[in-house]
Amino acid sequence: YVDSVVIIAVQQKMIHLLKIYERYSLKAGYRWDPVTCIILDNHPQPAEYRLYHLALPRRPFFTYLGIPFKT
Repeated sequence: YVDSVVIIAVQQKMIHLLKIYERYSLKAGYRWDPVTCIILDNHPQPAEYRLYHLALPRRPFFTYLGIPFKT
């Protein structure tokens, strides 16, 4: 099975979506792993993104399966 998910949204929508995904995961009996999450946000005033009350790490770039992603 595939356990990787990408969510693309503007800043305020992303905060809202993370809350929805968090609630859904708890109802469905699983949890996302905040440690494996990365937020790419080049907004001049970055928001704080959270899952399960834990801040998600922000990075300017990261590599996944050899593919570079950047803001």
